[in-house]
Amino acid sequence: EKSLKAYTFINNLRPQLDIDILVEESLSFEKQYNKRTKIEVWDIQIPVISLANLISMKKKANREKDLEDIKALLELKNL
Repeated sequence: EKSLKAYTFINNLRPQLDIDILVEESLSFEKQYNKRTKIEVWDIQIPVISLANLISMKKKANREKDLEDIKALLELKNL
């Protein structure tokens, strides 16, 4: 449906901690990795996709849910 390959790990107790692992060949790992950001979860630094790259990916998907996500991400970016 999203035209990419991904694995989603779902946390039923804490849905905000769901994780998507993208494994699509069209993603340039080096490009994404070089622009990564890190978040801290349980005192562990975890590299994640940058906000700008996440927004770009969601724009390409262009689904209603992704467009809603973009609005929320842009609001977070302005905090």
